[in-house]
Amino acid sequence: MWIHELKLFIKNYDFYVVSVKQHCARICLDIDGWIGLRQGCCMDMMEKCFLSITDGFNSSTGLSIANKVVQVSFPVIVGIVTIIGSIIACIMSVVYLSGVLNKIRMWTQVTVFKEEVKVLTKALRNLLLQNRERKECTNLMESQQSI
Repeated sequence: MWIHELKLFIKNYDFYVVSVKQHCARICLDIDGWIGLRQGCCMDMMEKCFLSITDGFNSSTGLSIANKVVQVSFPVIVGIVTIIGSIIACIMSVVYLSGVLNKIRMWTQVTVFKEEVKVLTKALRNLLLQNRERKECTNLMESQQSI
């Protein structure tokens, strides 16, 4: 399916180029009118920028720019994929835990280690509440200091 779309894009490439140029010219003329510049000023600047970019890619500096882009973008892509994978793993864990949560609650009530589980969950709850209270106090103090 994407091959068909690519063929259509290549077939209509000239039309797309003309369409983009017309839209850019219209936008530039609108900007000239809004800002109060003489007509064509914005388009001239845009053409100069475009020519400098294409000249940069045609010269040896274009290769260094491409290398820098690859060096920067690859770690960013790896980081984004890692974050997305972590989010998916968290969602899967929540879905799994929601399915077995009642079984875990039943186990804590009938297990031999019932008292130990209660002590641990109570200590963990207290620890989480203390951390939340500390954060709230810190945020309150920071907001009062900023006033």
